[in-house]
Amino acid sequence: MFWIYGGAFVRGKPTANPSNILEKPVIVVVIAYRVGVLGFLNTEDENAWGNAGLKDQNLALQWVKNNIRNFGGDPNKITIFGQSAGGSSVSYQLASPKSEAISQSGVTLNEWGFTRNPKELTLQFARLFNIYSNNTAQVVRELQKIDYKILVNVSLQVSRFLPSVEVDHPEAFIDRSTYEIWTNGDFNKVPVIIGYTSEDGAYARGRYRQFATNPKNVIPAGLNVDLNSSVADELVEKISDFYFPDRVYDNLTSSLNFMTQHYFARGIRKIVADLVKTTQPVYFYMFSYATKENYTKGINGGAGHDEDGIYLWNTTLNTEADKLTRSRLITLWTNFAIYGNPTPILDPLLGNVTWPDARGVEVNDVRYLEIGKQLVTGTNLAQEDFLFWKKIFQQYSTSTIYTY
Repeated sequence: MFWIYGGAFVRGKPTANPSNILEKPVIVVVIAYRVGVLGFLNTEDENAWGNAGLKDQNLALQWVKNNIRNFGGDPNKITIFGQSAGGSSVSYQLASPKSEAISQSGVTLNEWGFTRNPKELTLQFARLFNIYSNNTAQVVRELQKIDYKILVNVSLQVSRFLPSVEVDHPEAFIDRSTYEIWTNGDFNKVPVIIGYTSEDGAYARGRYRQFATNPKNVIPAGLNVDLNSSVADELVEKISDFYFPDRVYDNLTSSLNFMTQHYFARGIRKIVADLVKTTQPVYFYMFSYATKENYTKGINGGAGHDEDGIYLWNTTLNTEADKLTRSRLITLWTNFAIYGNPTPILDPLLGNVTWPDARGVEVNDVRYLEIGKQLVTGTNLAQEDFLFWKKIFQQYSTSTIYTY
């Protein structure tokens, strides 16, 4: 099991304690990779190709494939798993052959994890250090003279260096829109667990007032709409009718639901819809278990961003209910890594529940497992939201879609 940590592609470190997971017969590999300006600076030419952080992950994955036998592992049974930016990284790494995947609260299509104009971002960043050249070779040379700690600290304050499309070259990791890759089915077909938490948007609760300040903030960046156009006004009305019918944009409950869909669920559901077109198993979930251990304390009694991770890595849980949830989550995840199926047999620990493949009885149905105080199967999670956004993107996207 190959863990990729999150941190919005701008922070994070390999400090996860895998002792809970190691109670099962698996090997856990925790890697490091470059983030922020060091990992994702892209000048859109040979001076800085971009996506060094994703290439670090891929190099580590190749090393594991080549060497894991020496640690008692099987190079043909590697499961990559990650949360948030790590979950998004997992979906990027699906291009790697023979790697099953668990993606928690993050995919390539989430707009917080992609840069549309990386060269312009690089030039703007350089100007903060009085580097005003538009010659990318010179810009990179001058940036290389600056202490890396200063570069990192300044970039955290003013810039978001993220994965981006690279110009065509032999070592390109992302050579086109990942929306196109997913829609066309040009990804590695492997078994996948994918999902999000019931209140993933709670991590951004401090941002909810931005919608009241400027309602146009509800428009997805992936539509690439001119915010001064009548189309933008029309979009605000349609999105507001669906999520804010009373036009109270700073209502925390309404905003939380919108942010969960906007920042996480929308892109994840789109990828689930693409995955179920393949012949490989797809296991879709929503994690909703909430106790005092939760970091962000979901408004409606649900689970916030990264709060499924508590039950993978936290070794100090106190209540029996928390420990049961930890045992269940680890059993599901490690069963998937070992057998390619999170519920290969009926198990009393799991309430004798069978986690169904996401493909439903009807063509457009999507089945899922809710991981809460109990394990409960369901169909068509947030289906109205999914169909709403699908129609919006079909109607209003006029250029290449990069995020969804």
